[in-house]
Amino acid sequence: MFGWLAIALLVVPIIELVVVLRVGSALGALPTIGLLIAISVLGAFLLKSQGRRTIAELSGSLRRGRNPTGPISDGAMLIFAAALLLTPGFFTDAVGFALLLPPVRAVLRPVLTAAAMKSVANGRTRVVRFDGRGGVVDIDGSAVTDDIDDFDDVSGRRPDDPFSSPPPLG
Repeated sequence: MFGWLAIALLVVPIIELVVVLRVGSALGALPTIGLLIAISVLGAFLLKSQGRRTIAELSGSLRRGRNPTGPISDGAMLIFAAALLLTPGFFTDAVGFALLLPPVRAVLRPVLTAAAMKSVANGRTRVVRFDGRGGVVDIDGSAVTDDIDDFDDVSGRRPDDPFSSPPPLG
């Protein structure tokens, strides 16, 4: 995973620079800057409406007792879209706008879900849930603890587990 991230961090800025320079040479510096700002403002408005829609879908799924993975994965993609739209550049804006479109998210949702399931299956990600009686259980149903008070109120970490708490400062 980190290999792809390193490649993206190297390649995306080069793509952005090339595209911005080409647009800038065709339109001029001020129109290019104005266009980048306008795209970011438009993206923020679209993101706000899609975010509200996703929150409403999540609330509806939870109220009806349905599996909320669709709205949760949509929310993750919208957060990624927000990061891309806040990054100046035409390439990242194009990808960010694509993620704002529900049909694009619908196509990517199974890919995101499969990646998350693979991460859980490989043991890289641990999923826990509250059992409704004050205990915390692994997603497979085995008890992690019977007492919610074993977890720190703010961080959800167990104070007696040295691997779950941050190192001391200083």
